[in-house]
Amino acid sequence: MEKSIKNLPREKWSKIKFSRVKIQKDYYVSQLGRAKSKDINTKKERLIKGTPDQRGYLKVTARKDGEQETKFFHKEIAAAFAKSGKSRKKIYVVHKDYDKTNNKASNLIWVDLEGLNKYNEKRREKLGIKVKKSKYYKLTESKVAMIKKMLKQGKKTKKAIAEKYNITTTQINRIERGENWGHVKAKA
Repeated sequence: MEKSIKNLPREKWSKIKFSRVKIQKDYYVSQLGRAKSKDINTKKERLIKGTPDQRGYLKVTARKDGEQETKFFHKEIAAAFAKSGKSRKKIYVVHKDYDKTNNKASNLIWVDLEGLNKYNEKRREKLGIKVKKSKYYKLTESKVAMIKKMLKQGKKTKKAIAEKYNITTTQINRIERGENWGHVKAKA
């Protein structure tokens, strides 16, 4: 049985670094959008497809001793092979062809928050995705302004703020980064 994956012409691999979980396999991504695992003991390699998240992005999750850490293929490939566009503000990776499973480095670009919003709008338009507007939001602009004020003060944990407003800590993180409700300013 073959231990190594046969490389495609000019294919290069970059190791995915996991910081929290000590794993039994190493994971790699290539600039051609492929991913593989390599058993640390046997050195046997295996191509992996990844698991799509609810938004369609392919990911790999390492688990050991109750700990887990997730890495997204497109972000790892962009970080390793499409570095030229990354900056302090350009922290989001998008797919030029709007196909979230096409993770070739040539299809990935770094964008800032404004670029991400424009990209998402164009993607919805191109793919004919309708955005449903709900009149039953959990948050209002005034609540978000209060959340931003609390985050700025740093007196309450993100978990406590999330519980107070009946939302997730993920939503709190997105508000803090400006991904959601970016136009709202913190209350004075």
